[in-house]
Amino acid sequence: MTKDLIIQGMTCTRPIGTKLKYFSTAVTSGNPEQNKNNNLRWIEEIRNIEGGPVLDPSVIIFPSSWTQIDIMDLWFGVLYSHVDRLIMSPSWKSSTGAKAEWGYALDHGIDICYYNSTKKCITPGDMRNSW
Repeated sequence: MTKDLIIQGMTCTRPIGTKLKYFSTAVTSGNPEQNKNNNLRWIEEIRNIEGGPVLDPSVIIFPSSWTQIDIMDLWFGVLYSHVDRLIMSPSWKSSTGAKAEWGYALDHGIDICYYNSTKKCITPGDMRNSW
């Protein structure tokens, strides 16, 4: 049996009870098309590395009336209910939203993975061991 997650016309079919990976990124330039292409390239590579579905929130278009708080309320619910690994892009520290997602994941025991230019997942434990 599967459960479908439908967001902005995209369907992600997954076995019931399995959790998603969630890609957290930041806007890295003033060019929306370049940001979209960068995110698409990263998300494809991460899907190949991680296997299984990876939720990319950058494809969601929110109503213009929504505030950053409205958006974060939605994502915190998604993280809590549907995500077992938060994947941080190299640019995550420059995003208020990505930093909030990171803090939420830490507080709620969600696995965090940091991808760098080598396309290798570095966990917080790996980071502690390298200091």
